[in-house]
Amino acid sequence: GTLMDVSARKQTEQELRREALLFESLNDGVIFLDLQGGVVDWNTSAERLFGYSKGEVLGRPWSEVLRLSEHNLQATVLAALKRYGRWSREVVALRKDGSETFCEVTVVPLRDAEGRHIATIAVHRDIGERRAMQAQLLVASRLASVGTLAAGVAHEINNPLAFVNANVLYLADELERFRS
Repeated sequence: GTLMDVSARKQTEQELRREALLFESLNDGVIFLDLQGGVVDWNTSAERLFGYSKGEVLGRPWSEVLRLSEHNLQATVLAALKRYGRWSREVVALRKDGSETFCEVTVVPLRDAEGRHIATIAVHRDIGERRAMQAQLLVASRLASVGTLAAGVAHEINNPLAFVNANVLYLADELERFRS
């Protein structure tokens, strides 16, 4: 018989399972892209966010799948990665059903041990709810401003009215005194 130590292989397999579980459990849509911008991997949050299964998008260009409006996006992202090491922007993407989703996208390079750019990671955070809350906050702020203005106008009208009312009451008392 032969005896082999497989503890290093088991440890590597366990680490790979842990990283795969981490990748799948993120709330943000994470997309791995090849150097040409084609989808290499896509987590379940991306499936939920955009409506496409992983099988539908593998190998397809990222900007085509999400129908991003920006022209020449791949060149823009690659230039930003070379210059700044990351690209981040709010974008409007179209889901599979044609509805819009607002995403905050951060794109970073994936580098090997020698520092070579081997793939790209695009993280998509759904900001639709945040945008809706900001719109509600803006409306509430405007209503508060209108309320403050109305209170100020009411105060400015009330002061002269109080003066007139006091004088009218005084005149009524004086007229009543002359009648008696």
